[in-house]
Amino acid sequence: MPTYSIAQAKDQLSRLVDEALAGKQVTITRHGKPVAELRPAGHAPRPTNKADILWLRKRRQALPALGGDAVSIVRGIRETNLNELLSRPASSSRWCCATPIPRKPRLGWNAPRQLAS
Repeated sequence: MPTYSIAQAKDQLSRLVDEALAGKQVTITRHGKPVAELRPAGHAPRPTNKADILWLRKRRQALPALGGDAVSIVRGIRETNLNELLSRPASSSRWCCATPIPRKPRLGWNAPRQLAS
């Protein structure tokens, strides 16, 4: 794994990029310590073609119909969940208020000062 200082990398950047594209991992250092690595980027996704669009259209048409528009479906889900929450007994509801936990006394520089009596 070749190592170059920042000054060397600045002077030879195009050659270092070519090395990285060839599969070598190039390390760039500052004061002898690694600060960056050059390596080839992942492969770019291939462009979408007509066959991809036709495949996607067939998949979409094969899905079952939802039975309404998105707004009415979301409203139905919200109403169902709200009715379910309201029908629960208070003891099983996770929003039920419990006994408050007593606070621990503050310690440290911001604690209230006790006056000697």
